[in-house]
Amino acid sequence: MQPSEAREATQPIERRYSAIEAKVRLHQAEFRELVLSAYGRRCSVSGLPIPELLQAAHIIPDRDERGQPEITNGICLSILHHTAADRNRLGIDPDGRIVIADSVLRQHDGPTLEAGIKGLHGQKIRLPRHDGDRPNRDYLAERFEAFRRVA
Repeated sequence: MQPSEAREATQPIERRYSAIEAKVRLHQAEFRELVLSAYGRRCSVSGLPIPELLQAAHIIPDRDERGQPEITNGICLSILHHTAADRNRLGIDPDGRIVIADSVLRQHDGPTLEAGIKGLHGQKIRLPRHDGDRPNRDYLAERFEAFRRVA
């Protein structure tokens, strides 16, 4: 039985809330602006040019002491590709080559999976125009190794 079938159709879901305390990264807006600007406001993986759907992804996570909010520790990614990278479904090697996890490559579905993710396997990311803004190769290597261990 599906979870939705377990609940009577006439019984509404109760709306409930909880207050939480959160740590807000005050530097994140500036980091995002610098990274998006460096990448010409396009996803480095897909080329998507819609800023509202783009994020500044840290290579070395912000929670890590070395994960500084610097352009060389960031890559402009769409929300989809950022999530795929965070979940180790998409990796980027030190040469900027995109690697898609085998578990994803074995799946078959519609155009988003086929062209928007699987079709990127083996492609290279778009790099910032200025050499000084390009991703730190050592950070990419470290993050790619973590991807390889999980993927």
